[in-house]
This record gives sequence, structure tokens and C-alpha cells, in this order.
Amino acid sequence: MSLDPHNVPYSHGWTDSAAASAIGGTVRVTTTPGTGLTNRWPFSDHTAQRTVALVSARGPQMGVLGIYKDARLVQRIDLRSATAQPRSVVGSVELGYDGRITVANLTPATRKARAITIDEIITIGFDED
Repeated sequence: MSLDPHNVPYSHGWTDSAAASAIGGTVRVTTTPGTGLTNRWPFSDHTAQRTVALVSARGPQMGVLGIYKDARLVQRIDLRSATAQPRSVVGSVELGYDGRITVANLTPATRKARAITIDEIITIGFDED
């Protein structure tokens, strides 16, 4: 199961960009530190757990991505790499019944390479599986 990142509300500074390598043909992009998205996926089963993963690019112009679980930073991922990698799972978080995930651009403002792309947000596992 996946969530189209284009249907998730984002803060200012995000744009859609065509990308042939993207799962849906476009990605959401920001180069502005502090921008992000927050979404909640409630389940009808109050005991349910699931793992939500973020698909993004890595490369020379990429920045630092933060993944928050229920408003607490749980992963800080530097997406910069020597070579371009257009699509990979870069991080994941296990969410409870009414868990909330926030993805934010945490790149220091002084760093020139600070792009963040969001290709897809996917559910990769349920505790019932």
C-alpha cells in the first residue's frame, strides 16, 4: 500500500517535478530547510502497528532529511552521495494505531547541497502480516 505524496499537505517551499525514474513519474522537491509534511494514517484496529517507509533520491545535490514519529525526531538521514541514486528506501518508522509521521528538510542553511525529494511513502508491513 502506498500513499501518493502529491495528495499529502506540505508546507511552503515544495514543488512537483517530473522525474522519469520516479514511481509515479513526479516527485515532490524542496531546497528550503524547515519545510516538511505531516500525515496520520489511523487504522480501525486500535492495536495495529505498521511500518511506513520513505522513498527518495540520493546524490551530490541532496540535503538532510528528518523523519519524526509523533513529533519526535527518530531518524536524521544525509541523502548526499557521490553518485545519483534516483530511487531507494531511505528510512522507515513503525507507527501505532493513530501514529503520525513528519518528514522535514533538516539541511543546514549554510550547506549548498540541500535538495530533498519525496518519491513515495509506502506501507511495507503490518503486524498482522
